[in-house]
Amino acid sequence: MKWFWNVLFSISAFIAAISSVSANERLTQSKLKSQLVTLHSSDEDLSQALAAGADGEYFLATRCTGPSVKLVGPSSPAEVEKDFGTTDGAFLAKYGKDGDKIWSVGFKGAVRIQSLAAMPGGGVIVGGVYRGGVTYVSSGEEEEIVGSGANEEYDQLFVAELTADGKLKKDALMLPEPDVLLFVERSPKIKSLSYDEATGVLKIVMLLCYPVQIGSANLSYETPIIDGWAYGSSYLLLSMEWPSKNILSSFQISRDVKDDERVFGASEVRSLLAASDGNGGEYLARTFSGRVKEIDNLSGVVNVVSYAQNATVRDSTSLIVVERRDGNGKNIWDTPLRIIVSNRADRRGNYHSDATVNYVSPIGDGSRFAAIGYFDAPLLFEDGTKLESAQETYEGETGYCTDIFVLIGETATGKILSKRNLGIQLAGYIYKHTTCGGYPLAAVLNGEDLILGIPFQKTFEANGKQHSSLDGEEGDRYLYNSSIANVSLLPNDGLAIQGAISLTYVGKVRIDGLAKLENGRYAYVGSARAKEHVAEAVAKKIYVNGTEVSGGIAGGIGKQDFTSIEGVINLERILQVEVQVRHAECVSVILKKNEEQPVTYPQDPLPKMQKGDKLTIGVSLRPGFAAADYSLLPVTINGKTVNGEYTYDGSDERIAIETGAYKKSKDIRVNIEPLGSAKITLKVAGETRTFTGEGDPVVTVRNGDELEIVAVTPREMKYQLSRMSVQGVAVGEKDHYTLPEGDMADLLRIDVKMQAFEFPVQFEEVASDQGRVEIFVDGKVAVSEQGKSSVSATIGSKVKVVAVPQDSKRYRAEIRVNGKLVGVDGEYTIAAADGQCKVEVNFVERSRFFVKVEVKEDITYGKVIVRPDDGEPKVFEGDPSKYGLLEVYEGQKLMIRAEAATVATFISLSVAGKNWENGGVYEVPMRLPGGREELWIKATFERSMAVEANVLSSVALQSNLVSESLVLEGSWKGELRYALYNVRGVELRAGASTQQVPLRIDIRDFHSGVYLLRVKDETGAVATLKVIKR
Repeated sequence: MKWFWNVLFSISAFIAAISSVSANERLTQSKLKSQLVTLHSSDEDLSQALAAGADGEYFLATRCTGPSVKLVGPSSPAEVEKDFGTTDGAFLAKYGKDGDKIWSVGFKGAVRIQSLAAMPGGGVIVGGVYRGGVTYVSSGEEEEIVGSGANEEYDQLFVAELTADGKLKKDALMLPEPDVLLFVERSPKIKSLSYDEATGVLKIVMLLCYPVQIGSANLSYETPIIDGWAYGSSYLLLSMEWPSKNILSSFQISRDVKDDERVFGASEVRSLLAASDGNGGEYLARTFSGRVKEIDNLSGVVNVVSYAQNATVRDSTSLIVVERRDGNGKNIWDTPLRIIVSNRADRRGNYHSDATVNYVSPIGDGSRFAAIGYFDAPLLFEDGTKLESAQETYEGETGYCTDIFVLIGETATGKILSKRNLGIQLAGYIYKHTTCGGYPLAAVLNGEDLILGIPFQKTFEANGKQHSSLDGEEGDRYLYNSSIANVSLLPNDGLAIQGAISLTYVGKVRIDGLAKLENGRYAYVGSARAKEHVAEAVAKKIYVNGTEVSGGIAGGIGKQDFTSIEGVINLERILQVEVQVRHAECVSVILKKNEEQPVTYPQDPLPKMQKGDKLTIGVSLRPGFAAADYSLLPVTINGKTVNGEYTYDGSDERIAIETGAYKKSKDIRVNIEPLGSAKITLKVAGETRTFTGEGDPVVTVRNGDELEIVAVTPREMKYQLSRMSVQGVAVGEKDHYTLPEGDMADLLRIDVKMQAFEFPVQFEEVASDQGRVEIFVDGKVAVSEQGKSSVSATIGSKVKVVAVPQDSKRYRAEIRVNGKLVGVDGEYTIAAADGQCKVEVNFVERSRFFVKVEVKEDITYGKVIVRPDDGEPKVFEGDPSKYGLLEVYEGQKLMIRAEAATVATFISLSVAGKNWENGGVYEVPMRLPGGREELWIKATFERSMAVEANVLSSVALQSNLVSESLVLEGSWKGELRYALYNVRGVELRAGASTQQVPLRIDIRDFHSGVYLLRVKDETGAVATLKVIKR
């Protein structure tokens, strides 16, 4: 197999996103920094397989797809690592800050490394999934982490630690195999690892698909199970001391799903992330939709969280919740950070709107935190703002592409200080047109760099540039590469602190402190505003704890090396003068700063201003441009008029000069809508001219001239004048208009809008097999089955549309007149604003549902009768497996009645979640509550107290927890009949026995789950017993 490569690219000026609240934040592309490893990886394998270590080092893990792995680096362009596993193996490498590999190891077996956490001293913790065994490989030496005799039927999880030189430490953490075999939707995963050096606590987030018992704490992990199936994504967070593995706390989040709510997308957990806050606490981020259950396994606290939304995939809306908790699990923020992931109903196919938080970390001095993730639908914030990614149109459909978002928040309160998307287009919105290989994103802050791990297929886009990866194999199989993107936190045109400190910055800045890096380098913590129009700035003064630090102005503070700095550093900014001139070809602008030589715009470089500088501005017409033809505009700075002088007091954030000139004469331009519907006659300077809106004569007017509107003549009598304006001022059909002296427009614009008052009926034929359509205008037939007539509508006409589907049970008519929805057989009156008479009729399929009946206690105690208004009644009684399906459509009326048996009493009846008496009429709506596809009717009966219950109490199960067969013990009279049902009431097995010995029933072919055994002897005595299949 051929390997493919990508490059590490650097995006500079990221500090604007990290520390600024400016609306003009920007992200610029800088030169390629280096070439680093690019390895084959599927989108399911990369969760957080990237970690930052000390001194700029970092770790990268990926999947092996062959016996060797090739690396590309600045000093090893063709290095080959051999014998690192089979096609199911994994690869882990450690890199230095220069991009060169320090060491690499392999993991043989069916194994994936899914998450990493850097350790103090240069080591790393790895977490992943395996099946059958894991073998660590380094320099030809092998060591088993999990023996080859491990269970090969289940995917299981492991966590292990490697030293700073890549050696394997003993005593890996193994998570046990499931208690029972279930049908699961996906493999378990280690979603994230986070180690807190201050507390020695390791946080592990896992996605598990089955119940397990974990560690000495004997934690019971739940997952939603129905009929032996595990439904949806369930996540477990373990906080444990490392390396002792003593579990301190746990947190679980899963779908809160019931057996009648198995609509995909109605409730789902999209992600869970836990990260250290650097102060003994944690950030907890999750994305979910619908109703989910959160459980603190140690304390037993259960919290059901609901985010109301319709339970259909196309209308799905998710919620991102980020909290900061202390070491005891209590919330520190008064209000969690909540972000709505908006509906994405325009996406082709049944897919969720998607967004997850993949990385959270404190930044700088810890007063701020960064949250990074991906999104492919608008993110709506509680302050009313939103983030959107780029949109893409493919085959006529438009949707949002996948991008990366960065949020900067206040650590103490959770308040968002800045938010932005990076403009890295990870994927097109239509799957078959995808340019990126998937959504998993790995991100770490490494010193002054943000490192991103981005999986993609062929190309991805960043800041308008396409980055290629694959040279491409033939065939349909997509290949995924993990690339490393380096984003500098110190902008090239902003603050640069290296060696002997020199400080330059763009725009307004307040520095709250300097953090010392290695080799005498410093990074700063603070807030800034960087404006695109400002090219550079130089520090005029620097204060440390209120004392001015000298060292020169030009280039900032040079020739001085600080070993430590505390307190506040204040920088006074220098602003670049900006000039914008209207009709610059005829205007000269001269600027003089203080006593310096004047400069002329646009020939000379513009001056830069510091606090206290004075600027004199002179504006004049250039030679050849007469004052009789042009008037000069006033001079404004930042929108305020100045009288030729301006002194910069340090408060303005920009110095933007606007001036110029305008022409006193202008040509007439007439716009008539619809084109060709009329002509206009004007008298200008005593001459009469006619205009039609196309091919008009050139007529020049001057400020102060008077126009006389002689007439507006429609070309056809079906038009009349609706509105006319000159320079935006409304005028009458015959009127006078004087052009103001100060009119600065280059053209005299006359706009004429004509209104048609007679409209032909526009209608597209409907296929004859769909239904019948008739259209009447003022009582006259305009469209019938025989075809169209010549009847037209006018303003005030009443339009009536009759549309009858061929199959009125399955279809209904949807009628629109001029885009407005009207009822069946409804009327619509044509308004002047309509301007047309357009009728649209669509025969749409009615919503279809299946009726399901649940009877509590015993179905023999009563029955439920459902009769559609156009059909025969259906009786629900006796054996539930013989009910069959009743299909109903929206608009149908159902007569529903509950009847109790002779020995029973009616208790309650509910239809679609609402309580009824024992019967009534139910009209099927277009949508059921919660977006369900099944109309549930639930009835409750109980045996009458006047009748003695005939209960077979002499039998019992030997054990109700079984794996291969169940054993019924006791005594009964005559033949004993039995039946086994699942939790849906479907009969799975039945039979009879006459022998007075324990009855043994084989259920080895049953799935794990809960079942019901019902037995009855010849006297009619009945026993119902619960069975749990392992």
